[in-house]
Amino acid sequence: MSKIRKKDPCPCGSGKRYKDCCLKKKKGKGEIPQKTSSRLSEEELGEIFDEKKFQERLNEFVRAYAEGTLKERIKESLESGWECEKVEEMSTEEIIEKLDSMNVHFNKDQFKKQVQQYISAIELAEDHYYTQDWKGKEDEDFIWIAVMELWNQLIPDKVNLEMVDSAIFEGYFDLDRGDYTRVLEQWENAWDMVKKIIPPEITAIEEADRFISSLPVFRLTYSLFDWCQDFMDFYNGDLVPLYSELEDESWIKKRIVYVTEFCEQFPDTDDTVIEPMLRTEAVSCALLGDREKAEPLFEGLVERFPDSALTYICWGDMYVIVDPPDYDKAEKIYRRGLTQCPGGRNEIFERIKDLKEKIL
Repeated sequence: MSKIRKKDPCPCGSGKRYKDCCLKKKKGKGEIPQKTSSRLSEEELGEIFDEKKFQERLNEFVRAYAEGTLKERIKESLESGWECEKVEEMSTEEIIEKLDSMNVHFNKDQFKKQVQQYISAIELAEDHYYTQDWKGKEDEDFIWIAVMELWNQLIPDKVNLEMVDSAIFEGYFDLDRGDYTRVLEQWENAWDMVKKIIPPEITAIEEADRFISSLPVFRLTYSLFDWCQDFMDFYNGDLVPLYSELEDESWIKKRIVYVTEFCEQFPDTDDTVIEPMLRTEAVSCALLGDREKAEPLFEGLVERFPDSALTYICWGDMYVIVDPPDYDKAEKIYRRGLTQCPGGRNEIFERIKDLKEKIL
């Protein structure tokens, strides 16, 4: 079965896009979305998988089995592994000293110059440090982890893709745990880094994903195309059940900043992303009571997306929630939507019916 994309019709038969229907229900249960466009192809896996190294490691375990020392060899292999957390606890000098013990030459000034030419610490490690005559197969992973940590310690203001990936991943992890304050911190940080790291000539989020995928070594865990929509859904409350801060004025203002910045930085992104972003901006202005700003935003939306029933509904709703409400204005907008959006007539009729009940 082929994978359902966010903009595909929902398989439940509702007539809505998958991302606006059952996908939201899944996310509301706290499921962490899996990576999509970032998934490696068989060809890419073949390029990364080093058959020679695998065979060498396999031969080591075969010899250990023949010598009766397999148990000790497995234990040694497990204990010698390096993880990011372990290296993060080391000082700059301790990391450099360890690299030196592996016969890996490291110079701080040279490293700072090298960093300016890269957006991935792993790619930098592959080009300049794994190419040296290093020793210590059991510590092989230490090199790329060390380069990442030295980048963080020596040039923290220079963003790399590993920093972006970590913030996005941690945000999904916190979302699954229900720590929404932490999600916001992680994803706001990730968005700030995305703005810095993606070249200005890239004007669509799909292009940004292709740009990152073109790198020979590094891949993001989640595609930017999917994550940016999830971030908007998070701001809109679709991923955050019963979170009290959703209607807080400061939260709504942050939401406006995000969608505005996204549309300015990636204006040529697919309309299935741009339309809900622009609508979120208009609705948010309406919630803040700023009808003077919301009105032209809704006008611009229906001009650009004339068959969007949801936009007419949200626009009309603005005049229902104001104090005092303007039911006549709301009905005019709903009925305007009826003539423009035959595919959404049922939803708009329901709104008009609800409006009549309010008036009575």
